[in-house]
Amino acid sequence: MKNQLNNVYTLFTYPKYTLNNYLNRQIMVSNIFTIRAYDKYVITTTFWYTVYVLCTLLMKPEYKHPKFISRLVSCMNATILLFGSIAYNLNYLSLEWWTLMQAIPVGYCIYDSFLIASTDLFNDSKEMFIHHFAFALCILLGWNKYYNEISTAYIAELTNLFLYPCWFLVTTHKYNEYPRVFKFLTVMLILSFFFTRVLIFPYLTYTGFMLNEYISGTGMLVLSVMNIRWFHKLLNKAISMNR
Repeated sequence: MKNQLNNVYTLFTYPKYTLNNYLNRQIMVSNIFTIRAYDKYVITTTFWYTVYVLCTLLMKPEYKHPKFISRLVSCMNATILLFGSIAYNLNYLSLEWWTLMQAIPVGYCIYDSFLIASTDLFNDSKEMFIHHFAFALCILLGWNKYYNEISTAYIAELTNLFLYPCWFLVTTHKYNEYPRVFKFLTVMLILSFFFTRVLIFPYLTYTGFMLNEYISGTGMLVLSVMNIRWFHKLLNKAISMNR
């Protein structure tokens, strides 16, 4: 009899606690969505710098150089944006969360710009200043309202997942040890770069100007020119190394 009473008590009290937990979670999530833009960028910039420091502490001594760590962090940023974009386009990610995610690449651009300026990466990464500035303008000044277009732009992050492994093999002189892997990565890099950057960004530039988002359109135009220039350099490098 006592066990039966306990079961009845649990039956009537459990939904109440479940509802309270659900409401608490909803309140917490709604508070996340109301964070000020400035605070979101501070949080994401701090997050990426913290990731950089943790990677520095965990990496082997021979790889504890900004040029290695920065590219590893860049791959993490690319992975988040790529899969976030896929999840949004497949309706697995709500519009609210997708809007909130726009702070991630802005925070990354801020973090990486400070990293380049404060280390010996500056001489090799001056173009990235232009890239980060143009990209941040696109997000901050108008482009963040066009969720489908920006999700299309993030597909280009796929190229980084092939670019940096290639860069690592070349930098460490290990590409001759893994010729098939290197050739595969090279082919995938060239193909993905052409389809997701060389072709898509001029379209996004045109879309920006057609939507009267002239600042965002100009930013996309700058990125389009840079992508074409980088593609030409990558193609020449790939041809010379795979002869």
